[in-house]
Amino acid sequence: MTLKTLDDRRQALENEFFSRKNREALDEMRAQNAAKTRRASLVEASHISDEDVIAALDEAGISPETLTAVSVIPLVVVAWADGSIKPAERAAIQKAAAEAGLTVPGSDLLEGWLAERPSTALLDTWKAYVHGLHSNLSGEAYTALRDQVLGSARAVAAAAGGFLGLGAISAAETNILDALHQAFVDG
Repeated sequence: MTLKTLDDRRQALENEFFSRKNREALDEMRAQNAAKTRRASLVEASHISDEDVIAALDEAGISPETLTAVSVIPLVVVAWADGSIKPAERAAIQKAAAEAGLTVPGSDLLEGWLAERPSTALLDTWKAYVHGLHSNLSGEAYTALRDQVLGSARAVAAAAGGFLGLGAISAAETNILDALHQAFVDG
């Protein structure tokens, strides 16, 4: 093999290496730009400027289109408190979602949460969302939001009933309701 042939092969290997590295860097840059765009849209839609909250929403797959679905997370979590969702709870959640104006793809997200119990990370994401809202809403608006969310969550908890109205809200549901209330207090 001649020196020229070895030099040509070395050059070809270097070109391939740097070409691959450039493609990887370009892909990474595109992914970062896409994340920035998604997060900027979330800031605009949610009126939350806290980067950690926005990052948590983005990482949880929440988009501006599915942001309304975030409002029903407390209802879903309460419904799953006993380990399953009863038909009356499902109906109460779907009614609340429709009243909130939830449309596709948010309704698809909700149906997934109703079909399969979401991880505890979903509630953690919602708590971060509430925390972000606290600094972006007036005291009056924050209180109104708290009352609306807790009222809807309590209605879902009570939807499954009980015997003659006794025990309509289980201990597990009460614990979740307390956690939801605490999220607003800590917000």
